[in-house]
Parts: sequence; structure tokens; C-alpha cells
Amino acid sequence: MKHFVAVAAIAITAATCAAPAFAQATLYRNTCTGSGCHVSSTTPDRFSRNGESVDTIRGVPRPDMQAALSSVSDATLESIAAYIRAYNAGGTTASGKLTLSTSSLAFGGQAVATTGTAKRVTATNTGTAAVNVTGVSSTNGEFRVAATTCTGSIAVSGTCTIDITFRPTDVGPRGGTVSVVYSGGTGSPVGITVSGEGSATAPPPSGATVTIKEYFHAAFGHYFITASAAEIELLDAGKFDGWSSTGRSFKAYQNEGAGTVAVCRFFTEAFAPKSSHFYAPRGTGCEPVFDNKDWKYEGDVFYVAEASDAGTCPAGTQPIYRLYNQGQTGAPNHRYTNDPAVRSQMLSQKFQPEGKGADGVGFCAPL
Repeated sequence: MKHFVAVAAIAITAATCAAPAFAQATLYRNTCTGSGCHVSSTTPDRFSRNGESVDTIRGVPRPDMQAALSSVSDATLESIAAYIRAYNAGGTTASGKLTLSTSSLAFGGQAVATTGTAKRVTATNTGTAAVNVTGVSSTNGEFRVAATTCTGSIAVSGTCTIDITFRPTDVGPRGGTVSVVYSGGTGSPVGITVSGEGSATAPPPSGATVTIKEYFHAAFGHYFITASAAEIELLDAGKFDGWSSTGRSFKAYQNEGAGTVAVCRFFTEAFAPKSSHFYAPRGTGCEPVFDNKDWKYEGDVFYVAEASDAGTCPAGTQPIYRLYNQGQTGAPNHRYTNDPAVRSQMLSQKFQPEGKGADGVGFCAPL
């Protein structure tokens, strides 16, 4: 009889005299007698998988194996395949282990109440079985997990990422730990030591401004904003069917400067025939969208000041409220406005506030 063979594609082959079965992700091995079997004794072996309770190994008919396989996830199959590889190599229980690309991040100096550029850490499962990530957290809210793909099952050799930002609340050295907790392996939790230094509050942002104009597509029920002079010219000339000006606008900074962050612009046609754009500042909403294949990054299109976590804006700026349509039109769309009355109007249409503070401030724009 052949031993079970686990390959990269998670293909498992079984001989006629032995077959595994799967019950709640527990692996059982046949103990048939015969020269080709795994063992020559009729006494069941006993061992544990990934630190779980000890299981009795017993024989199960092959059709049961085939039926069970149809409902087992790829991650579970990889865990089982890794178990078999380890067993055939000498009986060592398979176990997952997350290894980080770095154990520490130094953010350097950052003005109080401003957010620096996110830093990314990659976690790789270097073990021999899948792990299940149950949480990513920070001991200090000044070091925020801005985005992460580390959640749920991570297969053997699989990776996930953690984006961390630093926003000091006071001057002086700051520090903490960002931890990743997982089950199904050894070494949990794994930690990233984070450090930085808060410096004196930055002066209000300044510099040349650009006008952001708003347009509406009645058939789509979608709003669109742009700072591009070329786009504004074509839209105002009616070159894009269905789009018309709402007559509303606000300002943004034309160039990067002290106290400002870039705003990313994304575009999607994944909800055809409708299309949509999305805008978010770097460090507070931009980076997670890069991992969504439905959205195309179109560039950093203008610059704004950041709101505090409470939703307040620096001197010389005003809040821009971000409101989400909750997919009511069959496609996601946001409206950005500096007018509290418009915000209230959109809330009455079941738009959802998004951003900082109770009012959902997306960013701050110059007055």
C-alpha cells in the first residue's frame, strides 16, 4: 500500500486498504494489518494534532473519505496534508507558526495630533500546519492598526500584512506593542515593538489651494468630486453623459506641505453598468483599498489636513463630511461635503457617516 501523499496542490491519494476521514477537522489514520499498511498491529495508534486532544486512529471506508473531502476547506486540507508529511517523516505533530518580517518599528519624530505614513509588517506561516488568527491589537492607541489582512486561517507558507500608523497625543518618547494572536500552532502571540517621539504641535497647514467641484449622475444616483482642471472642463461642457454640476465645491491644498496628507483616488467598474470613485487620505483609509482588486488606484489627487480622532480640524480648516450610500444604488458611492445641512439631508436618505468623530469627518479642507 502507498502512504498518503500530500502535495502543494493539497492532493491526497490513498491506497485500497486505508483511508482517512475528517470529522470536525480531526484526522484519523487506518490501522489495517498487512505488509503495505502504515502499521502491522491491530492496536490503534494514539496521537494529537496541532496540540488538540489525543485522537484514536481507526479505519474508515474510502467512500466516507471522498464525501468528507467535499466539505473540507483548503486551509484544513493543507493542515491535514502537513500532518501527513510530518507523520511520514517520523511522526512529529504538525504545527503552525507565524514569523514576522520585523520585530520592531521605529517611527521617529511626529508632530502631536498628526498621523505619519503607515509602516507595513508581513507575517508568514513558517510552520507545517495552518494557523487561525484571532486578533491584532495595540497596547497604545497612538500606534494604530490602520489595516490588516491577518484574520482567520493562514495556510502553510501563507502571508498576511499589518499596516501601523503613529499619531502621538503628547510630546516625548512614545512606545507600545502590536500583537498578533493565533491558534493552531506555537509561538502565539507574536509582537512588534513600536516606538516614536511626539514633537511640538505642527502649525496650521498653508500653501496654494485648488477647487474641488462636485457633480451628480441622476441615473446612477452617484456623486463625484474632482480637482482636475481638465476633468472639470469636460464635465462642464457636457462631454460625460449623465453628469451635471451640483454647484457645490470646497478647497484643498494643491501641493504637499507641513501638516498635510495626500488623498488617494480609486475607481471601480465592478458594478457595471455603474461606476464609482472613492477618496481617502493616506494613513486613514487609503492603504486598505490597495488590496481590493475591484478598485483601481488613480493616484494622489490633492492634499488635506487630518481631523483629530474626535473629528476636530486644525485652525484655518473646515471639516469635510464623508457619507456612504450603503450600496443603495447597487454600487458603492460616497458624498463629500462641507455643508452640515447637506450632511443632514444625506442622513435622511439613509447615507451612513464615515470618518472621525461622531459626525464622520473624512478630512479637513482649507477655508
